[in-house]
Amino acid sequence: MKKILTIAAALLIAAAASAQEKGDIFVGGNLGFSTRSGRYIQSIFNKDTKKEDRNTTPYRGGISFTFAPEAGFFVMDNLKLGAALGIGVATTPTTYFNGKGDEVDAIDTDFTFSLGIGVNYYLELFPAVYYTPGLWFGGHIGSRSEHQFLGGEVVKYTLSGVSARVDMLAMEFRPTPHLGFSVNAGGFVWDLDSVTYDDKDVRSSNTDSGVYFNLLRDVTLGVRYYF
Repeated sequence: MKKILTIAAALLIAAAASAQEKGDIFVGGNLGFSTRSGRYIQSIFNKDTKKEDRNTTPYRGGISFTFAPEAGFFVMDNLKLGAALGIGVATTPTTYFNGKGDEVDAIDTDFTFSLGIGVNYYLELFPAVYYTPGLWFGGHIGSRSEHQFLGGEVVKYTLSGVSARVDMLAMEFRPTPHLGFSVNAGGFVWDLDSVTYDDKDVRSSNTDSGVYFNLLRDVTLGVRYYF
């Protein structure tokens, strides 16, 4: 037991001594997973009866997986510049209106490729434990297949978009000078997404933009090797 504690202490001391210095290079990757569900709550106040009616409808959100290899270097002590190439798959239950005006269930399957670049600052909280807030910018392209349950039709869309995020809940553990394990649990995100449908008769495009705080919404885990 004494030997194990001695080895562990030596590793922590070595990691603490290996501060992120200008010129250090790293490679690694991040793996993300998210799933969402909740309830729609509608409140209607009747002025005649002076009563409020509440309707609650549960919904099942989508499931998404992402994998993003990453590489970069430290442009100055404790300031990391990185670039990541991401691949993502997501499924989302949805509905659409057919030609008769009926609401029909469907499921969307998205495949996306993304490229991002950003900076993170390494602030040592404890030996081998760093708080790593950051600022990232990126864009993505991809495709969506809408599988309609009634009739089995599959409708194809084209996806594109840009985004920016502020990583506020990011940490990294460095058990050795060359190995790091990271977790990013959320921050502020701005995105601009476009969905385009195009065939020989009809072309339509829908663009959405928003800002949100993704606390524990899209958690990513990562590993990095430092040279």
